[in-house]
Amino acid sequence: MKKMNKEAFVILAVIPLLILLLISNNGNAFQQKKDPDKQIILDHADTMRTKGDFRTLIGNVQIRQGNKTLRANHALWDSRSGLVNLSGNVFLVEPDQTITARRISYFENTGNYECDGDVDFVRKDSIRIRCDFARFSELDQLLTLIDSVRIDNYSDGAIITGQRGKWFKETEIAIVEFDPVYKLPGKEKNELDTLVIKSKLITFEKMTNSALFTSDVELEIAEMLAVSDTLFHEPDSERTELTGAPMIWRDQDQLSGKKINLISEDNNIERIIIKGDAVILSEAHEMDERRNRLAGTDMIIKVIDDSSRHVHVQGDAEGEYHVWDEQDVYNGVNLSAADVIELIIEGNKVSEIILEGRTSGAFYPPGMAPEK
Repeated sequence: MKKMNKEAFVILAVIPLLILLLISNNGNAFQQKKDPDKQIILDHADTMRTKGDFRTLIGNVQIRQGNKTLRANHALWDSRSGLVNLSGNVFLVEPDQTITARRISYFENTGNYECDGDVDFVRKDSIRIRCDFARFSELDQLLTLIDSVRIDNYSDGAIITGQRGKWFKETEIAIVEFDPVYKLPGKEKNELDTLVIKSKLITFEKMTNSALFTSDVELEIAEMLAVSDTLFHEPDSERTELTGAPMIWRDQDQLSGKKINLISEDNNIERIIIKGDAVILSEAHEMDERRNRLAGTDMIIKVIDDSSRHVHVQGDAEGEYHVWDEQDVYNGVNLSAADVIELIIEGNKVSEIILEGRTSGAFYPPGMAPEK
């Protein structure tokens, strides 16, 4: 009886150890069981060395997870954590995009990845994004761009640069900040940029090729300079809208209003539409500081040729036009008011003027004009 009790005691003592071992083995099996779509598959490596949970892959490395394929010269794969560090001629290929970088860290459990060094992202042969470092979140479908950011829009040739950016994969929207610049290069190799826009923040939408510029906006196109709080650029419709204290300088003209629209054709401005508190100031004489002034509620300026333009002003239109004779002697100022004023301007001289609706006008010799 005592012998039987001793054997039973030994068996009872061993059972807990067996249970712990079984639980441990089952736990490891459970940890290693993964969704097949989320599991990394090794397609090829010239050489593989295994030590514990780590696999060192050398030469023509190719691994897959779902619809993503990664290729590199070298890789270190931690099979327990699912982290794969790839280096040397690294490619990450998906059906709609390809990324290359010096190094990529890929996280099996989340599908997230980090790209470091000469990051180059091409999507659907329509857009190319480059930067020094990028981080992708699978959950947010967001690619964060860091340092030396450059976006090339192949649709119209526009280039956006900055120091920080975000690319939203599903909506195909990019946000660029920290000294962002939008450029439209000339058609010829050595030709100057035909359009340059700067601001504190640029939001680019690939589906429409449009861009929104926010805060401290500066625009340069041909011989024109413009500033505003915000600017919306639609290259497909060749329309650019400036709002928030917009002001434009072109040749000797200064334009302002509540909202200004630039309508272009083949990247050349054809019309300028000013809505609300429209004012244009222009040089009256090259040797005099006085300015010709035209103002009204709304204004349309149509470019006729390099030196001529048609100006249409409506809504409490007012004109102030200074006159010099052929000997450059100042003769006085012509003040006019009407519901509508139309001008043909050639160079800095008015060649034709039309007043419509309720009209008034008078010519004042020097020193006789009423004070405003």
